[in-house]
Amino acid sequence: MSIDHVRYNRVMRSWGWLFASLVLSAACTKPNPAKHCTDGTCTTPNYPFCDVTGAIGGEEGTCIAVTCNAGEFGECRGDAEVRCNATGNNYDVVQCERGCDAAAEGCRLCSPNETACTNGTLATCNENGAIVSKQTCALGCFEDQPRCRDIIPSNNLAMYLDMVPNAPELDLSGGGTIETVTGTVTTGTGSMTVPSFLVSAPANGAKIRVIVAGRVRLGNVSVIPGGAEDGPALAILASGDITVEGRIDITDVDRPTAGGVSFAGCSGGPGDLRREGSQELYTAYGGGGHATPGGRGGGVDFQAGIGGGDGGGVSGTETLVPLRGGCSSGGASGGGALQLSSRTRIEVVGVINANGGIVQPAQDSQSGGGAGGGILLEAPSVVLGAQAKLLANGGSGPSCSAYAMQSESMAVALGGSTSSPYCGVGGNGAAVDIAATHGGCASYTTSVTRFWGGGGGGGLGRVRINTRDGSYTKASSTIEAAALTTGTLETR
Repeated sequence: MSIDHVRYNRVMRSWGWLFASLVLSAACTKPNPAKHCTDGTCTTPNYPFCDVTGAIGGEEGTCIAVTCNAGEFGECRGDAEVRCNATGNNYDVVQCERGCDAAAEGCRLCSPNETACTNGTLATCNENGAIVSKQTCALGCFEDQPRCRDIIPSNNLAMYLDMVPNAPELDLSGGGTIETVTGTVTTGTGSMTVPSFLVSAPANGAKIRVIVAGRVRLGNVSVIPGGAEDGPALAILASGDITVEGRIDITDVDRPTAGGVSFAGCSGGPGDLRREGSQELYTAYGGGGHATPGGRGGGVDFQAGIGGGDGGGVSGTETLVPLRGGCSSGGASGGGALQLSSRTRIEVVGVINANGGIVQPAQDSQSGGGAGGGILLEAPSVVLGAQAKLLANGGSGPSCSAYAMQSESMAVALGGSTSSPYCGVGGNGAAVDIAATHGGCASYTTSVTRFWGGGGGGGLGRVRINTRDGSYTKASSTIEAAALTTGTLETR
């Protein structure tokens, strides 16, 4: 090989290494896709926001980590506003209907001497175009009028909300009692006057005591009819937030309830008394029904057997329209009914109890258990806290007692035990995914004179939650002991 060829090969190798170095260098300076966002999007969770203009982080076209104050204005990006999200870890980019104005820190909301509803905010501007009033619309803006959309409370109650435009606050954070027959509200310091209305019962529903208020705070509150029989259900309509801080009882064990009902087909079938010579054979009521049926009442194991009353059947609607509680069984009322409707927000950090009613054996050993009641919550936003409980289980059917037999000799024979073979065991009330059980039969023998079947357990009640989009927030420890359904708010 000639010297010229050797020199040529050396030169070419040198040029090759130089070319490779240039290619490698170019590759090392290529934009990092995890940092740069030329297409406006970021995919790395730790760097979620694309700072297109560099106004937030200082370098345009980069993905950045975000720590900001919720709702804080970031910048105008053309006709869109950049604003810190609700959790303070990213920015939302919202297209403005009237364009964005950095001087106004966001979307233009109104023109001089105008009231307008845009981008979910109702605002009024003065003659200089400055905003003099502003209201966030929890349900968005109405399509062709300068106003926020409003809720339509279930059960045709919107007219009552409108009848009290400047409703007072209802503060029962210290506890109290609400009587639904009269509408009387009592606290530890006396009674208070609240705007209220009584609505007639629709077919298959209960009467409703409607209370209209501004902001509502409820501590330990007993909701009772205030009479000797089941009375109207309770509906509280609020223009502001409703907060349940304590325990609301709309069922008080063996007392009448506010909203409990008694309808053919859902109330527990009756028990009976049969005489065989000097012996008395008492059969028991079946449990009341609601979202699930009640259990059958217990009878007496005599010859072919004497059965108790049928359990009440499934009744009512999952929407709780019409509003009503659970069905009764003999002397046991069904759980009550409560509707809470807010224009803004409902938060439950306490307990709402609408469990089915029960009776003590000494009072009525032939009854069954009342069915669980109804709880209706509706607001643009509903939040259930870690200690929140929505309870609408069925009531248990009673078993007889020595006292109930009203016989000294029987009391001695039974030893005061409710588990005696002469007393059928009461059925258990229904719970979530657990059906009500039937009342037990009393075992027959010729040595005693009275026999009592156990009452059937009551069916499960209902909980309905309506929000803007059909979803709500709850903690992992929240308890919802009912047949639960969700839906979207009706608006106007």
